[in-house]
Amino acid sequence: MPNRENFGSKKHLDEENDLVEHFKSLAAKYALQRRPLRFYLNRLDMSLAELTLLTKRYLGKTPKKYLNEILATILLSEIIRTELPFKTLSRKFRFGTSSSMANFVKTWSGMTPREFRAMNCLV
Repeated sequence: MPNRENFGSKKHLDEENDLVEHFKSLAAKYALQRRPLRFYLNRLDMSLAELTLLTKRYLGKTPKKYLNEILATILLSEIIRTELPFKTLSRKFRFGTSSSMANFVKTWSGMTPREFRAMNCLV
């Protein structure tokens, strides 16, 4: 977390922004590996409370929601543009089971993976 002595200064805001950008960079690199938040916190040397405060301030969402949005975007795209079986996709995206992937897809799209593919199929 930025130095408290600089709180409110341009330097402080730049430090906060740098931390958020570093989180975004790590998220882009590791989101598909479904790393736990602890992984990002260790890399950033921050507490969950600090990271949550910064991501809410700069991104308008929690770190978990940000990571899930990246995962959802890539997964939904993969469902649309490939014919890979859902079981294969659930393994590729490190879901414990096909049903947990289906629940994730339904949460983000409002449809089951099969319905989503049928409605948006490009292949």
